[in-house]
Amino acid sequence: MKSLHILLTLAILFAGANTSMGQLFRRHRSAGWSGTDVSVSRSQRLGRNDAGAATPQESQLIQIIRKQQALHVGDSWGEQDWQCFDWSDWQQFVVNNIPRQVTAYLSQDAHFQKLVAEIQELDAGQRQRMLARAGRTYRPTWAQLGRISTEGQTEAGQLAERRIAQAIVELLERKPARTER
Repeated sequence: MKSLHILLTLAILFAGANTSMGQLFRRHRSAGWSGTDVSVSRSQRLGRNDAGAATPQESQLIQIIRKQQALHVGDSWGEQDWQCFDWSDWQQFVVNNIPRQVTAYLSQDAHFQKLVAEIQELDAGQRQRMLARAGRTYRPTWAQLGRISTEGQTEAGQLAERRIAQAIVELLERKPARTER
């Protein structure tokens, strides 16, 4: 038991003072730590796929969004504060300005930059439709589902997932599209 206490103390110190035990537990359970690894994602293993994606770039973008959501929001599977993304987690999300952290990270990521270049090559209409769909990449609330399940999210969790998706889309919109000659 003492070794567990030491391990938890080290985990809190490593993660930072603003990280709750619930956040640590959810991070441990979430899809992974790397930001843009587009191998088989947790959402695909859960049966959520990108079949509606019009292009490979859209599929990759949605996978990146879901990966960042899994990293910073995680799954919610119960009503206890350590089982879900609750309003106290939302407050920490806002205080730590997670969407800004996500976009700062992705701005430096070579894989994401390559994807941005590929997206800029698409025609304007296709690019706008893709960005609109990507901005709607978040799970329904438990109330919308009618049950508590990892298929859905708490209201706070959905709001955080929305903010992450919107921040990534806004990052792409800020990148100037290449003009055709």
